[in-house]
Amino acid sequence: MLKGETPFHAKNRAEFEEKVKASDYGFSERVKEKLTLETILFLSQCLQHDENLRKDVQDLVDHPYIVKTYDEQMKLNQA
Repeated sequence: MLKGETPFHAKNRAEFEEKVKASDYGFSERVKEKLTLETILFLSQCLQHDENLRKDVQDLVDHPYIVKTYDEQMKLNQA
């Protein structure tokens, strides 16, 4: 997604669809090491399949991943 990789790693289309329905995703360590906590939280909220648990658009627009710079996010991670 961010680095040109799908977060839903699967062997075939059926497995992919099941992982999407279950919100069963992951990021490779190579990708994860470059992401801030805010980025991971934002993506987890976007990738939530259950619409009752998914954040609404206004919450996502106001999310620290969107409103803070990368440097500001890194400072939050170090606190």
